[in-house]
Amino acid sequence: MIYQMQPIEVEAEKTDVEINASVPIQELAGEQIKKLSVSNVAEAVKFLPGVTLKDYGGIGGLKTISVRSLGAEHTAVFIDGIKYSDSQTGQVDLGRFSTDKLARIELLSSGLSDETCLPAKAYLMTSSLNLQSKISTLSQLTQPVGFDADVSLGSFGYSAFGLASEMKLSSSLFASVSVEKIDATGEYDYTFQNGELTEHLHRQNTDVHSTRIEMDVVAKFAEASTLSVKGYAFFSERGLPGAVTVDYYDKSKERIYNDDSFLQGTYETKLFERISAKFRGKYGYHFLRYVDPDYYTSGGLDNRYTQHESYASASFAYSVASFLSAFASTDFSLNTIESGRFDDSPERFSWLFVFGLKASFYGVDVNTSLLSSLVEEKSYDDAVTPHRHNLLPAISMGYWITNILHLRASYKQSLRLPNFNEMYYPQYGNVDVRPEYTTQYNVGLGIDQPDVLMLERVSLRVDGFRIITTDKIMAVPRGSLFNWSVTNINRVETTGMELYGEVTTRKIGLAKVNLTASYVYQEALEKTPSTSPYWQEVTANKQIAYTPKQTASVTGGLLFEHYQLNWQMSYVGHRYTSGEQIIQNYLPGYTLHDVNAQVFFKIFEYDAKIKLAVTNIFNTEYVVVKSFPMPGRGVRCSFSIHI
Repeated sequence: MIYQMQPIEVEAEKTDVEINASVPIQELAGEQIKKLSVSNVAEAVKFLPGVTLKDYGGIGGLKTISVRSLGAEHTAVFIDGIKYSDSQTGQVDLGRFSTDKLARIELLSSGLSDETCLPAKAYLMTSSLNLQSKISTLSQLTQPVGFDADVSLGSFGYSAFGLASEMKLSSSLFASVSVEKIDATGEYDYTFQNGELTEHLHRQNTDVHSTRIEMDVVAKFAEASTLSVKGYAFFSERGLPGAVTVDYYDKSKERIYNDDSFLQGTYETKLFERISAKFRGKYGYHFLRYVDPDYYTSGGLDNRYTQHESYASASFAYSVASFLSAFASTDFSLNTIESGRFDDSPERFSWLFVFGLKASFYGVDVNTSLLSSLVEEKSYDDAVTPHRHNLLPAISMGYWITNILHLRASYKQSLRLPNFNEMYYPQYGNVDVRPEYTTQYNVGLGIDQPDVLMLERVSLRVDGFRIITTDKIMAVPRGSLFNWSVTNINRVETTGMELYGEVTTRKIGLAKVNLTASYVYQEALEKTPSTSPYWQEVTANKQIAYTPKQTASVTGGLLFEHYQLNWQMSYVGHRYTSGEQIIQNYLPGYTLHDVNAQVFFKIFEYDAKIKLAVTNIFNTEYVVVKSFPMPGRGVRCSFSIHI
């Protein structure tokens, strides 16, 4: 909630990391995020190419993403360079992260990042979503202290209030603290088709009450040594409205409570003239309580889960020569969970080690790595599962064909470990389930041309990709439809293409014009070998569940000196809820339009901003997940001031 609202920042350009990188990187800079009609990370990342949002509806519904048809478990979420983990489900609810304190959102969809001194976990997952907070800019403060306040009111009973402060405590010590409180009834009207009867209903048990507290401290010990520490706490209570079915659409009384916190730190230094290092550490605590008073057991259901995470990492980079550098990183983590729903308290110890080389010669950039992953599980009266050891190679290359045309290619092997629910949940988990493996191939071409006639910049990017997933983790019936178990059965092959373009004009009259567009086409087909006639007829070579073949987004903005007008469009093609592509499983595609206007002005000498946003302006009725209707048109107005 630290707003910098000088007009010159409104006109800030986006960096060219997408074009120059040897792998596909999609980025939303801080100023771009402010132009969108969004309030959390989940709402923002749906505008990135290759991202499919899975939303269970409303303000408080679970919101996860799928990148290039892979599930949420394949995308690692990093906050300021350290992974945010949920070992119980393997998924991260992106709806809980506010965009107010973010300096940048970056999605790496395949291959290796060109950055140095990354943690080993950054090389493990198929894709990574990096949330960079404004801790990275704290050391640039010039004023002793600054305060920010903002308030928002909107549809569905939404209200939010935030306070933040940034402080320059000395020439080498900086700090910030922010608090945000959100409340909403979350209720909205929707239409339910009950056979031939159309019913107009009201979504209930959708209220949200959350509080987020963040604190950052940056200390500079020398010119090349910096310590960054972040403390984070999130508390929430939410109603779970449940699926809408013929006999169940307003009866849910389920509640979910979250109490999450972590303390993490990064120390960056230069050990010698050619050797730089980063040391990272983290402790995380996650408490979840799920209550269903109407559950069929006496007294209802009251499940509680407590997770603990301890993490340490050391990363090094060595400049061998002007054209060659080497890097190595090792990570240690211990994850535990305690719950009455598990027969024991599972523990997972992970050790990752990666070594790689980066070379640059004659316009060619090469980045290679080999990751060693060793995982040990312990549960059930100290029973130890077999060691899971894997070697995962990766390579990416980039070549400047001309001074504006860039070619790239990458190959990467990765895995996702089964989560605690998939291994240990009674009557569902399977301790023998294997990790899910992916092999990725990507070839891309980028064009970046500044100063073309009336255009300040033109950027174009096209990427073709192929992903092979083996040992896919699935839940299948065991004996009856009411008894399911986790197993490895599927093979999925994904082939697709991503297109992205951006145009920014010079000032035309009083305004600049900015336009971005993206389009993705992908086929994610079921390829599990089987001689079953049913499988051959029903699911073989069919698009996998909840994966549209086509998605697209367009954003446009008129940027004036003291105000902005912005428009966003997102399109998601039709999907099926399972591999069986019948009319009962069909979900139609949908197109959403959002608009917002922002006005920048002064109150005395202080910067202030008013933002009016209208989401889903055409009141489109749609679902992302079957039986979970989404809200219609919404209006939100916010005011912020920087002192």
